[in-house]
Amino acid sequence: INSFLLTAALLFEAHQTLNRLGKHFRHLESFKSSVAPLLGDDEYKNLLADLRPLRNHAVFHFDPSALAAGLGGIQREAFTFVLGHDAKAGYAYYELADEAAMGLLFGSDPTVENYYERCRELIQRVTRHSITLLSAVDRLVGDSLVEMGWTITET
Repeated sequence: INSFLLTAALLFEAHQTLNRLGKHFRHLESFKSSVAPLLGDDEYKNLLADLRPLRNHAVFHFDPSALAAGLGGIQREAFTFVLGHDAKAGYAYYELADEAAMGLLFGSDPTVENYYERCRELIQRVTRHSITLLSAVDRLVGDSLVEMGWTITET
């Protein structure tokens, strides 16, 4: 889940960066047709609002009180602190930290099944918007390079 948490926080950061870049690139067709619609999309804005606590309290900044609150909202008979398949370094997975981060997003969630369903749905939303964002940025970079005088050749 670590890769998801990082991707979600980076998606949030990319949105902020693209908003600032608009003053330099909003005249480009790729910005108008790909980036601007994404920045104005309500579903995307709602996702970013959902991801803000994750970015601000668990991934890029550590806030112990927020993570404690994240754990407090998850109902479990028991929590697993760490899992491992071997005693070697790098083979451990700190499940409790991920549970706390995801709990920060979901708040009070009464069942394990509901928790996993919400995780699945959030991962799908982040994946869908990340792909859209990467495609838009790819077009914007290409247009920007051409505008700066670079030549695009196929090899």
